[in-house]
Amino acid sequence: MVQLERDTALWFSAEYSTFFVADEASKYQLTVSGYSGDAGDAMTALSWDHTPTGKPFSTWDSDIK
Repeated sequence: MVQLERDTALWFSAEYSTFFVADEASKYQLTVSGYSGDAGDAMTALSWDHTPTGKPFSTWDSDIK
């Protein structure tokens, strides 16, 4: 669950039934689904060109050449 507070003291939340980060061999691929809440679904929204779901994470130790 992610909770956000606006400067107007209003709170919003985004909760996912599945939030999983895979192991190093899978380059820490993110799996997120099952959104509920009132903050908006930024993790799996189809209209966003850079949806993080299904993408691997970059780590400092694997990026060093």
